[in-house]
This record gives sequence, structure tokens and C-alpha cells, in this order.
Amino acid sequence: GDGSDAGPKATFDLSILVDAIDEWDEKIVINLGDPTNAQKGGTSQHTVTITDASVSPAIAFTTFTVDNGTAEATQATDDYNLKDIIALSSESGKDLTFSIKTGFDGSSATATAAQDYTDLNTTFTLTAGQTAPAADIILDILDDSYDEVDEQTVEVQIGYLGADIEGDGTYDDPTDPADPGATAASNVIFTYHINDDEDPPVLIFTSTTYDVDEDAGASPVVKIKYDPADGRTTLTERTVTGLVSVKNTSTANNGTDITTISDNTELVISDGINGTTFPGLTITDDDRWENAENIVLQLGVYANASSNATIDASNYETTVTIADDPADEPVIEFINTGGTAITAATVNESDLSFDVKVGITNSKISEKVITIPYTIN
Repeated sequence: GDGSDAGPKATFDLSILVDAIDEWDEKIVINLGDPTNAQKGGTSQHTVTITDASVSPAIAFTTFTVDNGTAEATQATDDYNLKDIIALSSESGKDLTFSIKTGFDGSSATATAAQDYTDLNTTFTLTAGQTAPAADIILDILDDSYDEVDEQTVEVQIGYLGADIEGDGTYDDPTDPADPGATAASNVIFTYHINDDEDPPVLIFTSTTYDVDEDAGASPVVKIKYDPADGRTTLTERTVTGLVSVKNTSTANNGTDITTISDNTELVISDGINGTTFPGLTITDDDRWENAENIVLQLGVYANASSNATIDASNYETTVTIADDPADEPVIEFINTGGTAITAATVNESDLSFDVKVGITNSKISEKVITIPYTIN
């Protein structure tokens, strides 16, 4: 210029191209060369920052639930690869890191970690341009030995952690409501259904016979447990209820020789391994001298399956033998007409005969035939 322009200058345009990829803010550095007929000043470098205006991509599961009825044992063998159902809605220019885990706050899963599945708590990174994980993310299903609710659920949640521009392990673009590197779609929770394949436990008495004395009162001898034979289920998460009744083949009287046991008396099985005591057996201690009697008990379950157990038709009874109280044994002595024990008596020779009396002197009643031998000296 000729000096008449107070602000001599020249301009040139930078053409900025709009793309749909969310990326880091980018910089253009412009350096001045050596001018002709002028000298280069101290400010010879200029930086233009292009602020990204693209919409952040959203992470989501492409399948929200798996419920295909496959048995637990097969599910445990196959496991489930979550990488196949995770997708980013569009490419990103950033390396995005996400968390993926079970047992998150607010989870409504019903399955138990370490018993039904292996707890998952890890991260995965989608490098710039990737829209799905490259490495396997396995949901490890465990085939346990518990009888459980027929269908239990595992829930997995994805969360955005941030993006690391330098690769130094520090997130430079953490979760920021104003401009996150990625957003979470509404479907970031995946539900997997585990189908229990264990049979319910089979109830049995801990023994086919029990012996109890008549003076035992409330007897704890009878117990009910889960039958371990042939690999049957002995572990359960359900409430198991057995039903106990007195069979009419008993020789003892239900209600006289024992306190009445009602038909289908409920017993919740709290210890299926060692046996749960049936508290309903109370022996009546009477004064009768009698033969040993028995009570035959039988097990049952509710027909609507609410007992969460079954019975084996070949092994669902037990016999309780009640031994008579030794204190009920009658005492036989010589007695007078009043029933009092005597050791001697006098008889007049003219009477020609004398009735020698023997009887029970301890007030016991015998249901047995008593045979009394004697000798005359």
C-alpha cells in the first residue's frame, strides 16, 4: 500500500468441511513465509481451532433379552458372547471406553453371582472408527446343583467412561452432560434368562424305623431329609414343605397312645442334608402293661407342586416302635380280700378249704395275660 490505508492487510479463506463424525477439536496451524518487500514480524504463526459440532454416538445393546428355554447345563456349556449384541450408533473419531457389568445399582436380577453366573465387571474400548467390540465379552453361566425358581435373570449394563486422546490412561473427555464422547441409548441393560434344570428334592425319613420309650414325651427322633440316592437334588433355594400323616396300619392309637397327629401335618424342611425334626410326635405315658406298639408315619406333598419337593412311592413310610415303660410292669403279691399285700394267713381246720389270693398291688393295668407259677411247701 501507499500508507494511506490505516490497516493494510490481505485475506485468504479456509474452507471448513462438515462431517458427521464426533471427534476431538482439531487445529490448523498457519505459518507465514518470508514476504517480498517486507519483513516477517514476531507473530508469524497463527492457530485456528475447529470446534467439533457433530452429535455424539450412542452405545446400546442390539438385543435386549435372551429367553430361549435352553436348559441351564447347555447354557453353561455355551456361555453367551455379549460382543455380538453391542453396537455404537455411528463411528467416532475418538477412542471410547465403556464399562460393562452385572450387579449394578438398581439391578432387578434374580440370579445369584458365583452360583448361577460369574460376576462381570470389566471395560472395553472402541477405537476410532469401530462400532462394535473386537474382543469377546463372555457372560459366564454356571451349572449349579441347586433346585431354584425355574427361570432366573442376569442383568448386564453398559456405561460410558470416557475417551483418552493421549493414550496415557487418563480420560480427557469424561462423562460431561454438555458434550459427552458418547451417550447411552435407552437400551443399555441386557437381560439373560437362566432356565433351571434340577429336579426338586425327594423327601424321605432319615430311617425306615425308629425306637422310642413310652415315657419319652415329646420325641425328636423322627426326621425328614432330602434323598441323596442316585444323584438326586439335595440343594435348593426354595421353601420345601413335607406333609406327615399317620397310616391306619398302626397298632398304636393316634390320639390315645400319642398326641393326635392330624392328616397332612406340615413340616418346613430347614435342613435337608442332616434332617429336620418332626416335632409332632408326643408319646402318652399310661399305666398299662402292654406289648410294644407302633405308629406308621407316611410322607406326602401338595398336589399343586407348592411343596417344591416330591416323594418316592417306594420309600415314603417309617415305623415308630413304642416300647412300654418298664415302670408299668405289674407287681404280683399275695393279697387279702381288700387287696392289701400279706405274707401270712390263718385258716380253721374245719373250714376244709382256703382261697389263696394273689393280685396286682401297684395299681397297674395289664393288657398281657399274666401267668403265675407257684409251689407248695
